[in-house]
Amino acid sequence: MNYVPKSVYEAVVNNLKAEGPAYESEADQAYRIAFGLEDARYLAEAYQYYTKAAALQPDNTLYRSTLMSFKKDYEIK
Repeated sequence: MNYVPKSVYEAVVNNLKAEGPAYESEADQAYRIAFGLEDARYLAEAYQYYTKAAALQPDNTLYRSTLMSFKKDYEIK
C-alpha cells in the first residue's frame, strides 16, 4: 500500500477538474476525472467517480460498461 497525503490527492483532482472543457455535464466531468484517477492509480477514488458518472446518466452505455469493466478488472463485488 502506498500512502499519499490528502493535499497531494486534492492537487491531482483539482488538476483533472481544471483540464476539462469550459462546459461539461457533471456526469461527463465525473467520468473524465475517474479515468484520470485510474490512470494515476487512485483506484478507490476512480471507482467512486465512475459510479457517480453512471448514476448521474444511467442511460449512458459508455459509463455503465466502463464501470462494469472496472469492477471486473479489480474484482469489486
